[in-house]
Amino acid sequence: MKKLAGLLGIALVATFMSPMQSFAAAPKAGATCTKLGSTSIASGKTFTCVKSGKKAVWDKGVAAPTAATGSNSNAEQINFFVATDQKTVHHLIANEGCANPTKSTAEVQVSVGNKWLAIKPIKSGWATSPACPVAQLGKMDSLAWVDAYLDPGVAYRWYFKGEVNIEHHDNLGNGYSASQTLPAPTPAESAAPTPKASATPKPVTFKAPMPFTLPVPQNGLITFSNAVSQYAQIPQVAWQNVQDAISANQQPNIPTTIVIGPNTDTTSLQITTLLNKAYRLFNGFQQPPSFSALVYNAKDEAWAESEWPKFASQQNLTNDPASRINSLRAGCGFSGGVATECYGGMAQAFPTTDAGFAFMGVQSPYWSASSSQVGPISQVTHEYTHNVQFAQWIGSTSTPNGQVRVESFHNVTPCWFSEGQANAIGIPIAANDFISYLQGRDNSIRRKINESGSSKPALTNNGLTADAITSFLYGQNIATCYNPTTNNDWQLGYNVGFAATEVLVAIGGPQSTMALLAQTASGKTWAEAFQNVYGISWKNGADILGKVLEAEYAAKPTV
Repeated sequence: MKKLAGLLGIALVATFMSPMQSFAAAPKAGATCTKLGSTSIASGKTFTCVKSGKKAVWDKGVAAPTAATGSNSNAEQINFFVATDQKTVHHLIANEGCANPTKSTAEVQVSVGNKWLAIKPIKSGWATSPACPVAQLGKMDSLAWVDAYLDPGVAYRWYFKGEVNIEHHDNLGNGYSASQTLPAPTPAESAAPTPKASATPKPVTFKAPMPFTLPVPQNGLITFSNAVSQYAQIPQVAWQNVQDAISANQQPNIPTTIVIGPNTDTTSLQITTLLNKAYRLFNGFQQPPSFSALVYNAKDEAWAESEWPKFASQQNLTNDPASRINSLRAGCGFSGGVATECYGGMAQAFPTTDAGFAFMGVQSPYWSASSSQVGPISQVTHEYTHNVQFAQWIGSTSTPNGQVRVESFHNVTPCWFSEGQANAIGIPIAANDFISYLQGRDNSIRRKINESGSSKPALTNNGLTADAITSFLYGQNIATCYNPTTNNDWQLGYNVGFAATEVLVAIGGPQSTMALLAQTASGKTWAEAFQNVYGISWKNGADILGKVLEAEYAAKPTV
């Protein structure tokens, strides 16, 4: 999405083991740990990884209460559940229960004996969702999520108190979801001994297409070895690499449908010209089999809402168009229920088709048929890049529909990369010359983003140090960075993430960044994918990126 504090898509249920999560031996106070904010239980205490000077160490720990586990025969006397597996972190998003986050509570409960026992989450929160349309549900616009330890095979449910729209209620008036069973992890996700051959699940054989061999060559003008000393040349090299990739590739045939509001000053030719460049750049990777967009300015926003159900039906996009109205509105500002300006877009994926789609808000007069600034009109290629991100999971048996493709992408990718890649590729595609790119690029990379509530306060104008940037890039909490009620880390993708991805584009070309996603869609962790694509470990790569960005922001601070 462009210039929008919103979600690119929310899958309703997901479980994962964080690709950047690492676990050491039993912790003890003062010992080195690897991930700030992580916790571990040992000797009856819960230890938390905290920063001490420049090091990450375990704190003194706090007493961990006795709790029920899957094998505890006295579970009736215990009031919460603790999993036997204290390594695999599962990210659960409620698939029932649209709630008002300011007047509701939610918890996950596990069935033990004849009781439902609450779990103690590592982290939890709420996220607004298109599945909870404001038009029908008002302030009950959010789904709950938790990060927690759970054991494969356990039955769990969501339990709500307060304002929640859900089918089932107990005799106290509290809502609860249908019971679900946590599936067993694949062998790659589990540290448990490998079962007998007859019981071993079939391995995942899905392999996303890759148009070149890996790792990408390290023989260009910018390499990991010289990126810090040559940081001033990175924008020029990155822009040129994008142009070269567009020129080198053949034009694929992707059927395209653009519907523009009656008062919106743009043309299909203006939009498809940019899209065709993006189609060429990504040729060889999986792309949506077709792409369509609904394009409107503020004056046409109401028209777009009435047009959308017809458009969705014609394009076979969704059988529930009302659930996407929030996404349509998200790129516009409103006063008294009437749109005053539209300036952002929203990429979409659907369970009924692999086709790509985006809502696009035209910001007048910065984007018009006769002229346009790179920043506003790059929304076209920015949103299409999101569609290609999701498309890497097309055909994967583990991601059977559109919403799960979106969540699969988010679950294995640091959130700075989501918007960072869309900017670092979308903006140079839209720029006809380097000067135009540099203007649009500087406006984005140097734009200070409100970090209220962020867990990374060091990333401010006075704290953009190599250590702080590396920590941000390397140590993101994938489960929470998209949640605007807790962390706003995902917003930093528009500037810090853009700058980091631009370095990768300069080193390996724009297609190398999509190769990262093709690798993760094929079952690799982010760290494994980075090593395979660039021939350098993700830890070392993040260290270099931190130093490069420190130099860039020292030369041109955020404003």
